[in-house]
Amino acid sequence: MVGMNIDKKAIFKNKLIYLVCTCSILLLLIGVYYYFFFHIIKIDISTIMQLSFEGESGNATAYVTTVDNHYNQRIQPFFDSLTYTVEPSTQLKNGDQVTVTLHYDQEQASKYHIEVSSTTKTLVVDGLAERYKDIEEIPETFISQLNGQGNTYIEKNRQAILESTFSHFKKKTAVYQSHKLLHRTFLKAEQIEHKDKIIEVYEIYASGIAHDTGEEQSSSCYYMIVYDDIHKMQLLDAQNIYGEPVSGDKTNLDSNQFIKLLRAKYLLSYEIMLF
Repeated sequence: MVGMNIDKKAIFKNKLIYLVCTCSILLLLIGVYYYFFFHIIKIDISTIMQLSFEGESGNATAYVTTVDNHYNQRIQPFFDSLTYTVEPSTQLKNGDQVTVTLHYDQEQASKYHIEVSSTTKTLVVDGLAERYKDIEEIPETFISQLNGQGNTYIEKNRQAILESTFSHFKKKTAVYQSHKLLHRTFLKAEQIEHKDKIIEVYEIYASGIAHDTGEEQSSSCYYMIVYDDIHKMQLLDAQNIYGEPVSGDKTNLDSNQFIKLLRAKYLLSYEIMLF
């Protein structure tokens, strides 16, 4: 009899444990089901949007994107439906205030039990690149960067420069000898939609076989390097640096002739200042 009582107690205990575990699993499943299908998800514009700018101070444009906050993937259709408006959104400068407004599908919000607590946010524009007012503002440290960048550009593109500049030599006979900086100018755009530039002219020396005589000779030609999009952040982006042979009269290119050449090339779009 004692053995039978022990067995009954053990069976009862096992059944109780099984029942408790089963109830716990059911409660967990109910909680998960409630969280994913009935839980109210509160959303604020501040937590889901990111405001960014493109351009310089005075001519920047605002863009808004939705950031990933690792919400339940089930409600992704709601996020896919979000749109934004920014007022104002163009010709922005540091210190301006912009208001971002969130637009969403209320049916989607209701379907996924989403509560949007705030749909507008006002922010101050900052961190935009500022332009130099004139040549005097450009620091010597930035000029030093240009010195190194110009030399690097010529070394990297030496063969292309020889082929495009020394056309009076037979093809592939030009041999680089040396180069020197002749002139450097700052071109300040008259209109905000044009980018400020710094332009340098180098005299490049080379030797090669002349087309007309068939003899080896030495000569020099002028080559121009343009640094586009100059501003106070002092970023020299490789995609904004390019070179080209100086066209027109290539003899005795003094500073006055160089400025005259630039005025002809850029018309009245820039104020030209010589370093």
